[in-house]
Amino acid sequence: MLWFVLNPHYGCKKFTKENVRWHKRWTLGVPMDSVAAGALAMCS
Repeated sequence: MLWFVLNPHYGCKKFTKENVRWHKRWTLGVPMDSVAAGALAMCS
């Protein structure tokens, strides 16, 4: 996710389900992979 924030061609505005099609499942406006990784990081 940080790549999108730092990349001048994407940014936060283009970090959507329509623009980032390789992530199939989204939750709370972010890819489910990011949500799962954040949850795992909080557990460790």
